Amino acid sequence: MANVLVIDDSGFSRKRVTSAVAEAGHTITEATNGQEGLNLIAAVSFDCVVSDNLMPVMEGVEMLRHLRAGGNMIPVVMCSADIQDSTRSQCEELGVTRFIAKPFKPDELIDAVADAIAAGKECAACD
Repeated sequence: MANVLVIDDSGFSRKRVTSAVAEAGHTITEATNGQEGLNLIAAVSFDCVVSDNLMPVMEGVEMLRHLRAGGNMIPVVMCSADIQDSTRSQCEELGVTRFIAKPFKPDELIDAVADAIAAGKECAACD
């Protein structure tokens, strides 16, 4: 199906996300922080990113800023326990496809990833 990058510093949270996304038939690559995610995105073509926000080294919003500043419009689903309005606003301004609060229901995440992948295909068709 699709190649999805999952970025989360918590092994437990990463496992929950990867299990749900893999169950939907997608190929998963994992990273533990935003910088590691940026390095992988520079080297590998992904259809979608699912990222936590609060992580060491580089947070999800900061990673998103770097992506957008470099012109990379890869679809991103932010899946985080950081549910502050300011965080959501920053994510929306940076063009996240969906913001999901932890804890999440697997079906909610699977739907968000499907929407993000579809949005990426629509964006690619416009190029």
